[in-house]
Amino acid sequence: MATSVTFKCTCPQSVVAVTVQATDDPSDTDAMTFKTSGTKTIDLASGDHDVSYRAVGTPDTDLKLDVTKGGTMRAVDRTIGENGRAAGLRTLSVE
Repeated sequence: MATSVTFKCTCPQSVVAVTVQATDDPSDTDAMTFKTSGTKTIDLASGDHDVSYRAVGTPDTDLKLDVTKGGTMRAVDRTIGENGRAAGLRTLSVE
């Protein structure tokens, strides 16, 4: 059964691409793109998922990505690097 999971991205001077893959089935993927800030909701199966993000934007500006509904994930709260890029990986647990 799928659960609606809501992501919130605060990235006023960036574009952020987010890919979500089921940990036990890498072919089960979903993707989102945030142009500046916003929220997006996707339906995911229960269990753990790998969340990767890539951001391109103005150097030394804030980037935040969090799950606000339907699951838990350690929030991304960082600064875009001197080269205008940031990337990382988190684990999302869907209820």
